[in-house]
Amino acid sequence: MDVNRLKEFIVLADCLNYSKAANQLYLTQPVLSRHIHDLEETFGAQLFVRDTHKVELTDIGRLAADELSSVVNAYDAAIHKIKQACATANGSIRVGFLGQAVKPFITQFTHYFKDRHPLIKTDYLASNLDLLIDAVNNDELDLAFITHLDTAMFKNLAYRHVMDDKLCVIVPVAHRLYNRDSISIRDLDSEPMIAFNPETNPRAVSRKTVQKIQLQTECGAYSQQCGLRSVLHQCGFRLLHHSPAPVRPG
Repeated sequence: MDVNRLKEFIVLADCLNYSKAANQLYLTQPVLSRHIHDLEETFGAQLFVRDTHKVELTDIGRLAADELSSVVNAYDAAIHKIKQACATANGSIRVGFLGQAVKPFITQFTHYFKDRHPLIKTDYLASNLDLLIDAVNNDELDLAFITHLDTAMFKNLAYRHVMDDKLCVIVPVAHRLYNRDSISIRDLDSEPMIAFNPETNPRAVSRKTVQKIQLQTECGAYSQQCGLRSVLHQCGFRLLHHSPAPVRPG
């Protein structure tokens, strides 16, 4: 059964005037009359009583109007949900991430998301913490993956903890901790630490991590390449995420 015929019946049942109903439905009156007749043939019952002065619903017509209104409303709601789902399934999403700090996780997320939503286009942006938060606030990003953040910065944003990240320590061969299978935070107390240059990385993960875990150490400031070279020269240790991108001395 054509749902449009049911909608035409409901409009006529509401206004009880063939001329007005036909105008609302952008139909001619003879076409509407034929459609209502076909519907009555389908139900095997008269739905309207019509004379030269008025149109009235029969008892069966009133029952049909009550029941079919729910059917049509449910049909329209279902179509709306399906269209929304199709729009989502074929849409796009903008994802920001905090550079190397979450690079291993982003790789896993990319494969996971693509497997489950193959029709959604995903755009990625690697940036620093301040720019990522601004981009989410300004609706330039849909979400961002970051690490070691004070949640007080998220006054107008929703946030969720999704994973715990392991840290690794880089020390020179002659360091007292070199042969350890594992190192605790307290083992690093009072050890000189080599950090990113704050001028080029004002939100460097290593410094945020030190603050978060309350490590008692002195942080020297170097660029990323100089930082690794300084470890080789036994100036201190580097604190990195477990799976950072390869770093080569320059």
